[in-house]
Amino acid sequence: MEYYIAILLALAFFIYSISFRQLARAELTGPMYFVLTGMVVAAIFLAEFKIGQPLEQLLPLVELTLAVVLFSDAAKTRLAILKRAYKYPVLLLFVALPLTFCATVLTGYLLFPEMSVLALALLAIILTPTDAALSKGILEAKAVPLKLREAINVESGLNDGLCVPIFLFLFLSWQLGSWQPPMKMLEFMFVKSG
Repeated sequence: MEYYIAILLALAFFIYSISFRQLARAELTGPMYFVLTGMVVAAIFLAEFKIGQPLEQLLPLVELTLAVVLFSDAAKTRLAILKRAYKYPVLLLFVALPLTFCATVLTGYLLFPEMSVLALALLAIILTPTDAALSKGILEAKAVPLKLREAINVESGLNDGLCVPIFLFLFLSWQLGSWQPPMKMLEFMFVKSG
């Protein structure tokens, strides 16, 4: 089964490589194309997968796909523009990101008052780091200033990395049922990984 999936994905990469300009004109970005491809592949092999089945064989393929998508975004960054306009990504990452997290926790509390603050914080840290992949068509328009495009591209690439340690801390605390000190999180990570 893994070989068939690999062949289908290689075919999808080939089709994308020869038609990406036409897809861009149709406002279909690379991530959107590969999400659709993943849905088609999943539908084809739906009978093969069972709930609770270990998917270790597919993990390298998932990691490779994620690396390709993230690398393609990072490769488009124009460093000369970023050096002049570094303030925008800094504001987005260190002001807007924490404000979005806090606003999401507050909104979650207003909508779901029965949920614990820990569960709301975990939900917020999952929702906060947005990806600009779905708005690539708009961001690549000539009407959008170049500095703003670069700022959003950089923020989109870095926000996940900034939120992962917070997610791990919140997830561990949620698993253990109460807030945990950061040292407990580090101890847990080192014991589990090695």
